[in-house]
Amino acid sequence: MPDYLDQLGRLAFDGITIPYQRIQVRGGGRAHTHEYPKVPGGVAEKLGRKPYEISITSRIDEGIARAGGYYRDRNLIASADALMALFEAQVTRALYLPNIGEIQAYATTWSRDLDVKIRSGELFESQFVEDSDAANLIAQTLRVASPTTIAQHLGAVEARAPVPQPDLLKSLVDAVNSVLAYRDQADMYQTVFAAKIEGLLALCREIDSGLPDLQNPLSNDLRESLANLWAAIRSAGAQARFETEMGTFVTPRDMDCAAISIAIWGDTAHARDVLSLNALEDPYNVPAGTKIKFFRES
Repeated sequence: MPDYLDQLGRLAFDGITIPYQRIQVRGGGRAHTHEYPKVPGGVAEKLGRKPYEISITSRIDEGIARAGGYYRDRNLIASADALMALFEAQVTRALYLPNIGEIQAYATTWSRDLDVKIRSGELFESQFVEDSDAANLIAQTLRVASPTTIAQHLGAVEARAPVPQPDLLKSLVDAVNSVLAYRDQADMYQTVFAAKIEGLLALCREIDSGLPDLQNPLSNDLRESLANLWAAIRSAGAQARFETEMGTFVTPRDMDCAAISIAIWGDTAHARDVLSLNALEDPYNVPAGTKIKFFRES
């Protein structure tokens, strides 16, 4: 069975992939403490989260390109040069983090470390800061495995599968197509969709352990396609589980965030939650018919 890292996608900035050694994501919250004379302690005013900061250490190593797999015969130095050109232009682009998903970010600092003790390449370190209009990173990034992405990976699996297809692969293809057909109506049935995804994951695990063709060295491309499909299905499952924890409120009239908070929770204390979870043009004038997402209280 593939380990955790084998099931993740590849690090990429603006579509340029590069092997990584370490990825660190740092988050935090903004707050102001109101203090009053002769009153112990203070009252914290929570002001939302800070932009995420990401540090990446990459190995630009000829040994990786010679080892085979995805980076076989790729010019990693050229990829590093292309990334530096984007960094110097200070452009905001899609940064795909294998363990989180896709966010919009730009590079703030970067360095290339050439050490004579390492003859086959160099270390490439870069730091990014999130630059996105989205108020909530997780709500956005859990959508990285769209139905289109899953369909593309399924097509790659079918193209690389042996002929005739083994029964387990046929079952996987049929099951994925069934889920994709259902997904268009799944907004109303998130719990059912999540259950279907769990069934797909179980089938992927069965294929990983029970399909002899995958042990053939000539099946490297098929194994990679299955791993990509598995990762996309895992991401879709995370999204579905996330969405089952959320509710939707449709504004019956023009309302502000405080009024929406009262309508959902009965008080104004959650107005900031309404603002942080939804991309609202004007928090003081939310048009009638707007869908508001909120976390259900257990």
